[in-house]
Amino acid sequence: MTSPDLPAADGRADDGRATPLHGRKTRSDRTKPPRGACVPSGWWILPGAILGALLVGGLTTCARAQALTICGPRPALLATLAARGERPVFLGLSGEVVVEMLVAPGGGWTLITTAPEGMSCILAAGEAATPVGPRSAGSEREG
Repeated sequence: MTSPDLPAADGRADDGRATPLHGRKTRSDRTKPPRGACVPSGWWILPGAILGALLVGGLTTCARAQALTICGPRPALLATLAARGERPVFLGLSGEVVVEMLVAPGGGWTLITTAPEGMSCILAAGEAATPVGPRSAGSEREG
């Protein structure tokens, strides 16, 4: 019987598997990571980079959208838009929220919402607004 720490004289462990003599490591032992080591294989690098880029891009897009949100009391917001020449052309309800579209003679437009408490926020703004005439009853298509 041999000591459990030392290989048998014939180079085999007690369980019959071959072991290196004198504690030398074989070439295959040097290329393998130690058991339990966390060594990335490399296949995950590209998907991880893509996911990281999407997350960072999404966060900056959200931050940019939040930076563009302008809210204030409705009278103050309407006064600011009136100073730019914008006048209300559309008014509607979405639940309890009032939705308004204001248009300037030059084509600039702003879409705002007003909550029941009186706080208004700009949802979108742009240019090249074009008035569309009312439809006659015969021009509507039935689905």
